[in-house]
Amino acid sequence: MSKWEFDVGGNGWGNEEEQYYTDNYRKNAWCENGQLIIEARKENYNNKRFTSAKLISKQAFLYGRLQIRAKLPSAKGTWSSLYLIPESRTYGDNLWPDNGQIILMAHLGHNPTSVGAGMTTKSNNPMINNHHWGSVEVSNATIEYMIYTLQWTPDKMEMFVGSNEKQAFQKSILFLEKKNKDWTQWPFDKPFRIYMNLAVGGSVGGRHGIDEGAFPQRMEIDWVRFDEQ
Repeated sequence: MSKWEFDVGGNGWGNEEEQYYTDNYRKNAWCENGQLIIEARKENYNNKRFTSAKLISKQAFLYGRLQIRAKLPSAKGTWSSLYLIPESRTYGDNLWPDNGQIILMAHLGHNPTSVGAGMTTKSNNPMINNHHWGSVEVSNATIEYMIYTLQWTPDKMEMFVGSNEKQAFQKSILFLEKKNKDWTQWPFDKPFRIYMNLAVGGSVGGRHGIDEGAFPQRMEIDWVRFDEQ
């Protein structure tokens, strides 16, 4: 946990989410048998009906291979994510979406066998319904640990999911090239920090309701590796 810090709050995070992210080491994020557990719990806290955790890497990364081995929650209403956001604003007026977001993995509990990945920029983002997105079927993402991989170079980016280290590149989720894109389409030329969180409800995670009886729910992280290029 020494390489991570908590992002605390319950402002809905732009999606009317129903969790409050705490920095509680005992209830919402802790290490157990060498693994990181992020747990969403049904409990009233600071005017929210759920608690959970969002962790951010203290170190930022630029170009290379990021791999995260994780097992995902299964309850309707959960929204688990592994993604990267730059540590500072260098383009435009806003950190997001102007300076980019790399979504290594996004998973919605109401569709447990589908795993998505995407990229957000000033010119391509959810607010204008044209962000870059891909998804693949992963039948056991909530039952077994899977490896989520980002290959990131100055000229291209690709996300994969695989069942083990020998098959880490088993399925390609999304592939994009820079080509002649300017910063509004390709701001991915500066260090980004890694985010890991488990959200509950809201306009994305809760679009099909929340199975409140299935909580608590966990996202389990076995390991995180980054090999710089």
